[in-house]
Amino acid sequence: MFLSNPSFVLAILAASSFLTLSVSADDGTFTLYGGYAATTDVQMTAKEDLIQMKFQELLGGKEVGGDPLDPCGNLGRGELYYDGFWAPGDGIFLKELPTYRETNSLIKNMYEAYYNEGYASDWVEAALKGEEYGGNDFGNFDMETPCVGQQEAAKKGTAYLGGFLQLNQLMEKASRRIEEGCIIQSPDNGCLEAIMIWNEAAAFFVGSLEGPQGFGSGYQLFALGDKRCTNYQNCGPIRFSGTGIAKTNIVIIALLQKGVALVNSGDLDGLQKCIKEINNQILVTFIQGTLRYAHKLGERGSNLAKELGEGATFAAAALPQLWAINTKAASEVKKMFKIGAGSKASKGKLNFKKVRMAFMCNYPEMGISCSEVGTLYDTADPPVQACEPNIPYKTECSSKKDKKEFKKLCEDYTKGKYKNKLVFTRDRPLFESF
Repeated sequence: MFLSNPSFVLAILAASSFLTLSVSADDGTFTLYGGYAATTDVQMTAKEDLIQMKFQELLGGKEVGGDPLDPCGNLGRGELYYDGFWAPGDGIFLKELPTYRETNSLIKNMYEAYYNEGYASDWVEAALKGEEYGGNDFGNFDMETPCVGQQEAAKKGTAYLGGFLQLNQLMEKASRRIEEGCIIQSPDNGCLEAIMIWNEAAAFFVGSLEGPQGFGSGYQLFALGDKRCTNYQNCGPIRFSGTGIAKTNIVIIALLQKGVALVNSGDLDGLQKCIKEINNQILVTFIQGTLRYAHKLGERGSNLAKELGEGATFAAAALPQLWAINTKAASEVKKMFKIGAGSKASKGKLNFKKVRMAFMCNYPEMGISCSEVGTLYDTADPPVQACEPNIPYKTECSSKKDKKEFKKLCEDYTKGKYKNKLVFTRDRPLFESF
């Protein structure tokens, strides 16, 4: 692995020593990652973002497919790296996510029920090789710059499909250690190991490139939040700025700090609630990305495969959670983002309003709100709100009138017969609710 190469590691440390900050305390040293205080050494986990960075660099530019004489050559280089053949071969780490598989998180069970086991690597491989997966034909975007569409689907697939799964499996691993005996605040019964694993989850979420306070430029899920808050102008603690740390990241870092206290106490039930809250904030960023590219392809008429490659992958990252609430709503979004000849996007017929309705009508049950998603500003005037005016900006409808208007507006996307009857849990088979 390239991280085991001494000269490479020294070069990285020399170039990026300012990216971490250690603070001495009476009982030890804390290293900050995007504001999260890791009480154990998780540098190697944080530096796994360098593998994602290398993969993206090999895949190349955003608007052109690499060498003009070989426009898809970068896909081959990316594939070699992803398969572990491109020296020094660390890309195999991305292909083999998640690294923990002994037990399943709720997210792993849910996403594998919607897709299949190994869905993240299947998506990325299909994108790199131009093959079919999940009803998508990555070898036939039927749009401009198809190689770039493949690039973007692969890049986002490793970071947001594989990366999201890795984060959840690390949090699951910490949960499992609690079940194995961490029941009081003591370093002698497994709690310390659980804390070390939880710190790894936080370090993976942020990555080494974001710096101690999160003002760097990284490649992990933390970076996604900051990119989207710029588009939706909901950066900062009060969610009114177009620059700075995303509100989603501010909340997630606080929840990660809360989580380590719950781990230290062996509070498994509290930890699972905390994990759900973390996932809700990440879901907000997936939906923001989906809506942004739905607007580009639908309302702004883009015919770039780049836009569909990105949008389809953001949708893929959010769809299982929408499907877990309402199967019709998920089916509508999937249909709009299908990749292939004669697709809605390739014909210029992607319907942004249907995509927005499918999500916004199910925000309350998904555990998020319109205000968290925010208003899309990087569009032609006027800005696009996350919800229709009649959809309340709270997670719950605030009055009988609100509920009546909500029900009428969202009837097609919330019908009872389309509600998913499966219940998803940790490390258990699926079962139907009664």
